[in-house]
Amino acid sequence: MLLLVLAAVVAAGGELQTPALAGVTLGSNLTQVLSEHPRAQRSASSDRRWVWSRRGGGAVAVTADDIGKITRVDFVADKGQDDSIDLPCVGAFPVQDSDVNLQFALNKSACGAFNGEAYGLPDRSVVQVRFKGPGDGQLIEAIWYRPSNENPSPVGHMGAVIDYLRPALRYVGGAARIYYASECRAAEKNTSGNSQFLFPAVSLEPLPAGVTGANAVRQIFRDDPNVTVTQDRSGMLRVMIGSVSTAILQTRIETLTLNPYDQYSAPSAVDTIENAPELHTAEHRLDVYLNQGTIDIIVSGPIPGAPHLPKLIQNVTVDEALDSVAKTFKGIVAYGVCTQPGGKGLFQLGYIYGW
Repeated sequence: MLLLVLAAVVAAGGELQTPALAGVTLGSNLTQVLSEHPRAQRSASSDRRWVWSRRGGGAVAVTADDIGKITRVDFVADKGQDDSIDLPCVGAFPVQDSDVNLQFALNKSACGAFNGEAYGLPDRSVVQVRFKGPGDGQLIEAIWYRPSNENPSPVGHMGAVIDYLRPALRYVGGAARIYYASECRAAEKNTSGNSQFLFPAVSLEPLPAGVTGANAVRQIFRDDPNVTVTQDRSGMLRVMIGSVSTAILQTRIETLTLNPYDQYSAPSAVDTIENAPELHTAEHRLDVYLNQGTIDIIVSGPIPGAPHLPKLIQNVTVDEALDSVAKTFKGIVAYGVCTQPGGKGLFQLGYIYGW
């Protein structure tokens, strides 16, 4: 309890309060918390995670360690919810308030500033907070956890997922695929007009010692019920985050012609796959469209002895073509999907260099 006492902050009104998210404090006893929420349900995919619906709206989830102490608290708001939620350092925070108001509230507390993604507490715990958009009055999600030297990103987004996954690639042939269901955020002013893909928050554990193959990767994501790790007959490792529609990836390409730069550059090859005529036809048929972005591609042309793709790739699905890129260059190909408020589906592809 000493850390909790040290982490107490002075809320508006001058009263000393123990920080809480949705009424739950890190380090609390799981049994005690569940006794206060009798309708909580154990997650089907993790016996350490429990979820319940909140009377004021939204859902709360807690994750506990092996001795029954709460190590993570999640709150996901309902759309259009008009209620307040307890946030560490802030106290009651209206769900319809904006990130600007959160920053204003934190300025009056002992906690760190909100950097657009997270803020820190004096006990070195972190609260990740996600809003519908910059300056937009709609809180989407809040997650509270405490990093450690052994596990610096127990909850992370794309960058952290890659950092944790890279060391495990040596056990699975050096290549992997990531599929993720994202949220669409409207493009900010003075940008290219492309929607932003909000990568979901993922529970992460360090690569365990003595575990190899696909099981090593499964252990990294073992505490996240929304992540599924598989390895198919070809040896390709696939990490599925959320419920992801992959129909567009089953589009069959008759012939894919790669110029010398495409053959020797993974990002350039992915860009060529994106521009296959068959894929553009499938976009209209499936009503899901490429979120075309601007990327920097370093190309050098043919290099004797360097890994490269063949000049022609024939009669393959988009998914199979992307597998070839990941395997050839020993890296990770990511595929994300999201749905805009108007119902338009978007997807995006990307290549990440391996270990």
